[in-house]
Amino acid sequence: MDLDALFAKAAWLATSEEYEKCIETLETITKRDPFYPGIWMLKAKIYGQLGNEKMARLCLERAEEQSL
Repeated sequence: MDLDALFAKAAWLATSEEYEKCIETLETITKRDPFYPGIWMLKAKIYGQLGNEKMARLCLERAEEQSL
């Protein structure tokens, strides 16, 4: 499974406002590599778009932890 291609797909889904499909794709990446660059920031953004502030905040926290 090519994680770079999946991330590109997720980014495309995000710009197409297909947020649920985007999250599904991001979850696939996260299961394979939870340290994939940018994954938690994009997840936070998409959860924010979906109105799920709790998940958005958790993803932001995870992104901050990984940047330390």
